[in-house]
Amino acid sequence: DNSTAQWAYALALGGICPTVDQVRQLVREDKIPVAMVLKKPEAAKATYKCLIGDWSLNVFGWKLCHIEPVRFRSKIDITATPIEDFKAHFVRFMSPSNMFLVPKAWSGLGELPEMIESAKAADAF
Repeated sequence: DNSTAQWAYALALGGICPTVDQVRQLVREDKIPVAMVLKKPEAAKATYKCLIGDWSLNVFGWKLCHIEPVRFRSKIDITATPIEDFKAHFVRFMSPSNMFLVPKAWSGLGELPEMIESAKAADAF
């Protein structure tokens, strides 16, 4: 889900840009949200369990959308996928410059090519 991306965007909106060392510390302390909800079987196996909670933009009436797609197009074999693919995916997923918000009531609009093109064009500001 977009929980980690919502966290990054919420920080950016607040003018907060953590250092790499601060992010490492937050990871060690399990303070970066990894999901909206973890089912009991997932939580039992998960290393990281922090939930979006107060960082959720949805709670404030917004839907987070990505400009460049962040989903892998098909099931992938993580053992056969080059690490560079994961690094590029991570940057697309977490970069606030690849994100925009739409009112939650209009959330479906964020998936339309016309809306995404508008968000790309607005990036020039």
